[in-house]
Amino acid sequence: MISYMYKSVHMVPLHTTYKQHYGQHIVTMFHQSDEIGEFIISGTFDTGTTCSMSIHVDDAWIGKGISRLMIRSMIHHVTKVCPFIRADQLLFIDVDASDGFWTHIGMKNNRYGIDYKGRRICLEGKGYEKYMTWRQLECFCR
Repeated sequence: MISYMYKSVHMVPLHTTYKQHYGQHIVTMFHQSDEIGEFIISGTFDTGTTCSMSIHVDDAWIGKGISRLMIRSMIHHVTKVCPFIRADQLLFIDVDASDGFWTHIGMKNNRYGIDYKGRRICLEGKGYEKYMTWRQLECFCR
């Protein structure tokens, strides 16, 4: 497990941990010893199988830049572990229950999304609601 210290916009000391666990990349954000958020990417890059994301931020920390810090930390760690990750690697979310967060960071509706009734072929991201590329995720953190 790897840990990094941050100072948030409000000068509050925060730190993240990163770990890989059974096909998941997990960044957890802490304030002191309290967990205040988690960002997960599940799946194997560059295989054509679906890589999905999920994020959680404690209610008291919403709107304070915690998501951006966790995503930035994830990008940093994943590019060290997978240095040849493609810019066009697709990332998906299953269901958007974020009150607009995923749209805000640049995700688009998936044409093979939850209401897709097409052929029964294996499509990357079939049945997932929204998608974006790795490059778009990086651009959100700039």
